[in-house]
Amino acid sequence: MPRSAARRLLRSSLLDVLVGPHGIDRYLELILPTSTVYDARASVQAVRRQTARSVTLTLRPNAAFQGFRAGQFVRIGVEIDGVRRTRTYSPASSERAELLELTVTAHPDGLVSRWLCEQLAPGAIVHLDEASGSFVLPDPRPERLVLISGGSGITAVLSMLRTLCEEGFDGELTEASSATFSSTTRPPQL
Repeated sequence: MPRSAARRLLRSSLLDVLVGPHGIDRYLELILPTSTVYDARASVQAVRRQTARSVTLTLRPNAAFQGFRAGQFVRIGVEIDGVRRTRTYSPASSERAELLELTVTAHPDGLVSRWLCEQLAPGAIVHLDEASGSFVLPDPRPERLVLISGGSGITAVLSMLRTLCEEGFDGELTEASSATFSSTTRPPQL
């Protein structure tokens, strides 16, 4: 049976009713945690601890994840002491990439960010929600584009830059981050 036909069968409301009160995903996850039909999940492919306070995660989302537009954020969920905890992070990868890349900085009081930086290992499964947020590249792409970011917004802008590169964007592009400006200077007038 072709994959698309199997996926349609698994998504059928009749099958969902037949498998009882828990739904098809509860049974599929017993076989393979990322084989769920409705619940978006990802397997952790790589964990790169860039600094003592940050980590870059490379995730392989399952087919239930509908993707994102460069600049949006994704809610990630992890089990910590038996409780699912969620936080939002902006992907740094291109919206066209097969793998999802998130860079997380541990905050001193941040339960999830510290756990991701200190505990998460390749092979783990994380939960994903659908992407949200309206800070995205304009469509169609303009001939001139200015991207300004500050703080954690740099990952959203990095995703935009990577997406533009993959698209072969040949327009005029200016990027400025908060590190570019001192407290006595201002960003250029747009």
